[in-house]
Amino acid sequence: MGESRRGLGLYLAEERQCCEARYAESCRRRAEKQRRRVDEQHRRTEQQHRRTEDNCRTAEDYHRSSEENHRIAEESCRRAAELYRRLEEQHRRAEDQWRRAELERWQTEKQRSQAEEQEEAALAAAWANLHRENKGRGPPSS
Repeated sequence: MGESRRGLGLYLAEERQCCEARYAESCRRRAEKQRRRVDEQHRRTEQQHRRTEDNCRTAEDYHRSSEENHRIAEESCRRAAELYRRLEEQHRRAEDQWRRAELERWQTEKQRSQAEEQEEAALAAAWANLHRENKGRGPPSS
């Protein structure tokens, strides 16, 4: 029976070694599977990080572009305001010039009217003189 016990002990030891080997292999496979999952997750995380950095650079580019566009728009607005101010000044000068021209036209019209009145008065006086001179004379001889 001692033989049989020793054989059983040897069998159990071998069985235990097999179990341990199977368990170790199973653990190794699980660890390898876990390592692959961790590696894949790490790869995805790095990919996401690169996309995030790209998005950040793109956002910074858009921001710089927006700031530049804003600066350009402000400059355009400033120029437009300056142009508007100059146009307003030109308009004011044109109105002043128009008023002066209207005044000059009115004065010229008044002078013409006065000249016509003086001419009519002179003609009336000349006719009156002529008529007075001719009153004492008779009709012209034929």
